[in-house]
Amino acid sequence: MRIILTLLVLLLSGCTHYLYQGDFSANDAFGKERQYRLYWTKTDKFLFGSSAGPLVLDITCDAPKTFEENEQGIFLRLPKDEFEGSEVADPTAYYCGEVKNLQKLDSYSSGPIQFSISCKPIVDEWARIKPVFIAQSDDYQVDIKVVKDWSLFGGALESKRLDCLANEAGQ
Repeated sequence: MRIILTLLVLLLSGCTHYLYQGDFSANDAFGKERQYRLYWTKTDKFLFGSSAGPLVLDITCDAPKTFEENEQGIFLRLPKDEFEGSEVADPTAYYCGEVKNLQKLDSYSSGPIQFSISCKPIVDEWARIKPVFIAQSDDYQVDIKVVKDWSLFGGALESKRLDCLANEAGQ
């Protein structure tokens, strides 16, 4: 009986992990073509529902930027001391991007993700950001591939970072 109960507990604690990921080429803020990756993870727990996110824009040779999910949708918020924008999120940040065709990451089923970028990096002698940020546009569309895995005790899937040196060599 204990063996059956133990097996039942192990089975009920299992999770299905998903990695949603799409790679694409686009111009950076200065017109140079670069590789970018859009990705997020989702975990479906057998008993306790699911959780997803955050959505990450991986930028070759720079730190990834994370989209925030709230009741209005999925937005990219970036600091005012590094970016120029028009839509103020709070005293320290701009809304710099928005997912156009998805309100919640855990409701994604299939198809491309469409998003916009509305800010550009501040570039001057004091700028901290590298000029590799994706160019402003209303119509980025990324085809998403899904990787699925199952585990008993966790161990979510992770996206690999884009290789800066390999990308620079290929340009």
